[in-house]
Amino acid sequence: MTDDEMLAFVEQHFPQAGFGQGQFVLEALGDGGTSRVRMPFQPTWLRPGPTVSGPAIMYLGDIGAWISVLKAVGPEPAATETF
Repeated sequence: MTDDEMLAFVEQHFPQAGFGQGQFVLEALGDGGTSRVRMPFQPTWLRPGPTVSGPAIMYLGDIGAWISVLKAVGPEPAATETF
């Protein structure tokens, strides 16, 4: 999948991820199921200190891992689910 195909797939199957709203930026998709995703700074993610909240960081990691899995196995929305 190309970067554009991946973004279209994510927007179709997981629009709440926020790629279309600028919450995340897909910087690169590599061979072998790698990805680089950036989360532009938003003041709402700050905690006292000021530090970025743990849930925001985990959200970034989760999105990056999901995109990497999709890159490796192909466009399958439930690729990371177990039933």
